[in-house]
Amino acid sequence: GCAVVSDSIHIRVTPDAQLTAGPADTACNGDTILIEANTAWTTAQFRWEPALWIENPGQARTRAWPPAGTRTFVVRATHPDGCVDTAHKLVTIHPMPMRPQITWQNGLLQSSAPTGNQWLLNDSLIPGATNATFQPLVNGQYRVRVSNAQNCSNVSASFSLQEVGVAHLSPLVLR
Repeated sequence: GCAVVSDSIHIRVTPDAQLTAGPADTACNGDTILIEANTAWTTAQFRWEPALWIENPGQARTRAWPPAGTRTFVVRATHPDGCVDTAHKLVTIHPMPMRPQITWQNGLLQSSAPTGNQWLLNDSLIPGATNATFQPLVNGQYRVRVSNAQNCSNVSASFSLQEVGVAHLSPLVLR
């Protein structure tokens, strides 16, 4: 006699993850950035690292608040079959400019920042007022916003002016 033995193997192929990470590339320190993992897998578990600066490290789409510098976020996708893929997202977080200070000198408002100034009156932009000094013509709350080359900005505290254009006259003595 001759015995014939046969067996079968069931093979399930999990497609490539095609995992990508995005969309943030640059931001300013203190900004909230959106990071998102996209994959061809309809079901996957995600893990973002470093988790320290990430709101929900186990979500495909989440928010992050990294400090200034260049950071690489790594997302790991795990398929229910056990297949794993990773993707990297490089993000540059630019530093904020120093918070400007306003001083009053000889009838002019003076910003502590030599460049990148934009003056505001009652929190509204003053068109063309971009120098380090500004001559106010009306009463109000003045602030200065300073922007750096990466378009990150910081705003001064309010500087209140209440007597613009009012001359201090000595009292008139009648005889």
